[in-house]
Amino acid sequence: MSLFIGFMLLLLSFIGYIYDKKILNPLFIMPFIWGIILLLFNIVPHNIYQLQSQFLLSLILWILSFMSVAFFTLSFKINTQTSIFNPKIFTIYYYLVIICAPIAIFLIVREALKVGPELFFLKLRLMNTGIDEDSTFSLGPLAYVYNLANIVCLLFTFYFDKISKKRYYIVLAIAIFLSLITLARTSIVMLLIEIIVILYFKGKLNKKAIVKFGTTIVVFLGIVTFFRSLAPWEKSVPFLETFSTYLFAGMSAFDTINHQYELQTGNYTFRFFYAVANALGSSYEVKQNILPYVYVPIPTNVYTILYPFYKDFGYLGVFTFGSIYGFIFGILYKFANSKNELAIILFAIVFPCLALQFMGENIFLNLSTYLQYLIILLIPYYLKRI
Repeated sequence: MSLFIGFMLLLLSFIGYIYDKKILNPLFIMPFIWGIILLLFNIVPHNIYQLQSQFLLSLILWILSFMSVAFFTLSFKINTQTSIFNPKIFTIYYYLVIICAPIAIFLIVREALKVGPELFFLKLRLMNTGIDEDSTFSLGPLAYVYNLANIVCLLFTFYFDKISKKRYYIVLAIAIFLSLITLARTSIVMLLIEIIVILYFKGKLNKKAIVKFGTTIVVFLGIVTFFRSLAPWEKSVPFLETFSTYLFAGMSAFDTINHQYELQTGNYTFRFFYAVANALGSSYEVKQNILPYVYVPIPTNVYTILYPFYKDFGYLGVFTFGSIYGFIFGILYKFANSKNELAIILFAIVFPCLALQFMGENIFLNLSTYLQYLIILLIPYYLKRI
């Protein structure tokens, strides 16, 4: 059944591609990603459990709702230009990054070294995931340098012809290093995807170049996975098993979810709002981003992008938030195609959520991060007159 659905999705992606014959069109990307994943699931040898109706039905609802709303929004007539180029604010951003990032890196490395060289990398990983229960370490306001460095890197990429090339490569190196120091495979991949999207809209990349970049990212992800499989705490996990865990396990793990309506509505989907309410004096339960492990049969805590919506609201939630995602990506893509500079960068920021949706959900579970991105982008726009 999953193989048949995979072929149907690839056919649907071809239809979506015909719409404007652009490879970043959400109508193409959405079914294409899942079509390829399902096809590989049935071809590549692995030990992951077979997919059940819960995931397959949710996936169909997700894709159909997404594409219906995205197609509707793409029919809007939009022609608006928005420039956010602001040399003064960009300069301030640059100096904030080159001053704050080295301090943050020094503090992180110093904290990780306290456990000794053998557990140094494990400590870095635990600090990044936030599950290091024995540590009271905090970067405080310096933690915002991660998001600032990423956005400044994207701004400098977009306005490459208008800024110092030296500054660009310094910021790029810092952004990459900040991603690498967390040992998070997806951080660096997401940054590279965002840069690729911007270059594509700038006309600096053709379709063949995107395929080459995509292949490079997959190879890079595989290399990082391989070396992490050699680490002492992951020595018993073979490389192919680790790779298949991230590629396929989320789908089977989704079939283990038990949806139950709870007294506190939308525990995962609305976790940001509950956290804000708690900061204002309420006492809601705020779910963690690090999800529990299940065995499929290998252990994984990856559940695909569908997890929070099905966990909180069942099939109705999958359909509803698929529609919301379709509107977000459809409207941003439409604005980006009209050469709206702010929309191009925003589309680049959220595009990895679409490309990597077989791993997990990011926008709602990490809404604070995306609001910070938006604020950092809007400051140069609204302060252009200073």
